[in-house]
Order: sequence, then C-alpha cells, then structure tokens
Amino acid sequence: MKLNEVTADVASLKSDFQLLENSVILRFDKFEKNIELKIFEALNKNMRWSIGLIALIVTVLKLADTFVGK
Repeated sequence: MKLNEVTADVASLKSDFQLLENSVILRFDKFEKNIELKIFEALNKNMRWSIGLIALIVTVLKLADTFVGK
C-alpha cells in the first residue's frame, strides 16, 4: 500500500517537474525573443543616427566646398 503511494507521489512529481520545465522553456523563449527585439531596435536606431550624421557631415562639407571654392 505504502509502495503504491510512494510510486504515485513520484509519478506526480515527475509530472510537476515536466510542467515546470515546459514553463521555464516558454519563459526563456519569450525572454530571448524580447532581448533579440531590443538589440535589433537599438541597432536600427544607431544605424539611423549614423546615416543621418554622415549625411549631415557630407552636406556641411559640400556647402563649405561651394562657398570656399568661390
């Protein structure tokens, strides 16, 4: 009788651990995707700032060349 109870408890623990593992995997996947999204957004923002800054520098240099060249 006791052996059956222990066996049932072990089976229940196995099930609980499987649910816990699935929950952890799901949360980790969400966390990982969230981190990837934030990195992607940061890279896009930095790229836009870099391109804008390069365009500004080129424009300023072109204007300086135009006025100094006269």
